[in-house]
Amino acid sequence: MSKVTKSEREESIALLRDWLSEGDTVYCILRSVSRSGLSRQVSPLALEKYTTYDGRETISDCHLAYHVARVLGWSYRENTGNSAVVVDGCGMDAAAHMVDSLSRVLFGKGDALRYRWL
Repeated sequence: MSKVTKSEREESIALLRDWLSEGDTVYCILRSVSRSGLSRQVSPLALEKYTTYDGRETISDCHLAYHVARVLGWSYRENTGNSAVVVDGCGMDAAAHMVDSLSRVLFGKGDALRYRWL
């Protein structure tokens, strides 16, 4: 991902604040691990329940990777339709690190969002 301007970052922060509220869960899918084991590609998703016009409940997924990468200043990858944030480092839970970092930017505290691996 190329250098993100301040206005682009602010735009992504505003969108993520619209899509996520304090206490929401960000669902994470591990897409790949580097050969060295020093980075992972993780796809963050927000799931939303809504009711269709005929009264059925449906779940929709919102792919957050592009905007999460812009907000955090991390790398973004898109391979065969799967978008992911590159989380560098080892010896940690990559999803916890990503969601904690995102939560601090959006809400000023690390425990405002939860995460769950899918």
